[in-house]
Amino acid sequence: MSEIREAISDLNIDVPSETQTLDNLFEPQWKDITTFLDEATQDFEVGQLVHLRSFSLLDAMSAIEIMDPKMDTGMVVETEKKLFDVEQHLQPAQLLWIMDRLLSCEMAWISGHSLSQTVYTCSYFHHIPALVAQRASVSDNLVEIIHTVLRAYTLATVKCCQYVWTEMRTGNVFEEEDFTTNLFGLSLNEHYSDSIVLNDIDSAILLLKSLIRRSTFSVERLQLRRSYLLALSYLSQPQCTHFGKAQEQLEDIVNLLATDGIIRTTLGTGTEVEGAFDPNINRKFTSQAPPRPITLHSDEESYSEFLLVIKRLQSICGAINFSSVRSLMNFFEKFASTQPYADAFSRSKLNSVFYHDSCIFGTRSVPQIVVRSIDELVKPPSWWLNPNSPIPNLSPQHVGLVQQTRQALSEFLERASFPLIDFFKIQCHNRARQRRILHKVLGEWEMLQEEAAGIDEALQEISSTASQPYYLSSWAYHLKLSMMENILELGFELDLYGTHEYVMVYWYLQYVLDSHRFLLERIIGHLSPSEPQFNRRKQKSKAKINANPVPSSDIQSLLLINQAKKNLSAGSYKILVAMQKSQQLNIRPVLFDDEATRFRHRLKPFTQLASPPFPSYDLYVKTITTDSAYQEGLLKAASVDFSTAKRALEAILALDITVLKTDMCHEAFQEDMLGMTRTCVANNVMIVRLLNADKTMSVKLGFKYHRWWPVIET
Repeated sequence: MSEIREAISDLNIDVPSETQTLDNLFEPQWKDITTFLDEATQDFEVGQLVHLRSFSLLDAMSAIEIMDPKMDTGMVVETEKKLFDVEQHLQPAQLLWIMDRLLSCEMAWISGHSLSQTVYTCSYFHHIPALVAQRASVSDNLVEIIHTVLRAYTLATVKCCQYVWTEMRTGNVFEEEDFTTNLFGLSLNEHYSDSIVLNDIDSAILLLKSLIRRSTFSVERLQLRRSYLLALSYLSQPQCTHFGKAQEQLEDIVNLLATDGIIRTTLGTGTEVEGAFDPNINRKFTSQAPPRPITLHSDEESYSEFLLVIKRLQSICGAINFSSVRSLMNFFEKFASTQPYADAFSRSKLNSVFYHDSCIFGTRSVPQIVVRSIDELVKPPSWWLNPNSPIPNLSPQHVGLVQQTRQALSEFLERASFPLIDFFKIQCHNRARQRRILHKVLGEWEMLQEEAAGIDEALQEISSTASQPYYLSSWAYHLKLSMMENILELGFELDLYGTHEYVMVYWYLQYVLDSHRFLLERIIGHLSPSEPQFNRRKQKSKAKINANPVPSSDIQSLLLINQAKKNLSAGSYKILVAMQKSQQLNIRPVLFDDEATRFRHRLKPFTQLASPPFPSYDLYVKTITTDSAYQEGLLKAASVDFSTAKRALEAILALDITVLKTDMCHEAFQEDMLGMTRTCVANNVMIVRLLNADKTMSVKLGFKYHRWWPVIET
């Protein structure tokens, strides 16, 4: 090939002909190389190209002729196509294929593809009025029954899509990459009521059962679609009034999709109906952008995705009966982070039902949730948050201050309502959007913390005690630190950091976690074992009160999680520094890089926060700068950190669900903790190998067991 290129380049194309005159002096000079190219390309394979060295991408693009089928991939030569007859007779196997294909298209739409490339490709969707006009009638003719079943299933699918589309329009958490609500000028036939659709399904099921005295794939799929439609209808009711009924329908779907059920065992056994789905239907619609390439998942994969959607909706139904605000926070966190990530529809539904009509789950006021959250974490004296509780040992000179402070506290609780709502609703966005929005709301929590500190001081003056627990500001600071940790951890999950930045990010994450640990220990120090919790039921006897002191186990569990993360961060940056010093970890050098500037830019969202104070770059350099001979000491220190983290994680896994407040997401929480434990074990094993191995042994970095914590591998 190189010889051919050189031969082409050496051709003297610009040599003027001997007959050149003044008339053609400025015309381009051409030389016929057709014969040469024919000979040169005889041995070419498909995809190979012979060109001059000066040939560029611009030349290649200029050679493409738009609307030429040979050169424009968007053009396909149209052939004579026969229109699909939606009234044609179908066999049972063909009906099965259409039903499963429809669900695959529906799942592809929910996953983010366009309606024009998924649900709208079904030819039956464009003839709904004609299908509905043919009402079901009592018959023992198999062909007519199959047509009745197909009509009922198609109309029910359209109705389900209409519920999903309506939710996505009102939930307002979707982004362009998550979901598309463009209907392309078509209708989802919302004028057909649920009762009409459900009657059609019931009629079809009765006809099938009268013909066949046992459950068939058609009956099971109709029942599945019926339960799904009812569940969506119940979930759309205001104030979560029908969530119990929705839960029942969702449970029926889970049972129908059992591994040994009729639906699962008949997947992939249908017969394709040519023309029933037209993948080129999007050409007939007006679109602002070219369609993205799409490949539908298999029937098995689509039903598995559908089952995941159902289980997410089940978890949302259970969330309305949350036992504590921390339990609800844990649920939202795991709902957002569990992989595969929640689909846009499930996230939108959680967002809609959580806060609607100025209430949490339709029944609880937001200030009430704020008060409950504060009480669960810092457990202040009851008179702080309950205006009806008497103030012990109130000095007469503080009577005026009490009224003023309680007014300020009431305003604070109202003002804290929306940031707390946002704290939950942010986690209903996709992971990339979560991180971006968290950056923006940090400033609000900074101001909220400052306002809370002023109220704390006033309440402290009223109580006339020596200690200064700062209950309200500690609560705001705790949530702010949690968001800071989440921002830093999401950077690893989303692969936003370069490998050369890992050390500084883990170092700063350890710094934030250390500040959080100090806060939690301070909260524990101010918990009064004799102070009953706010809104706690009155005990029957004084002995019973003394037997059930205010527990600090809730904070202790937070401390254990904090300790595990802190030691993982410390161990990670130490082992990375050691590997870089010994040049065993190959990190591509960054050209024109100033580390101090990168340090400030990477951590810029945190530089303006008053607390925790932003550490200087000099402190960072001083911490990580070590003698190359001290590599062994760094590895041993990292091993101690990983061992300490492992012990903390084992202690966490041994705790009761009621202490961890993971009653709505315990399985996901355990999986998360186990992933961190495996990371600790794997890194400790690798450290032993590094200490005993040759210094020339190269290693690599991977996130094998957890998305936030790396594992060193050979």
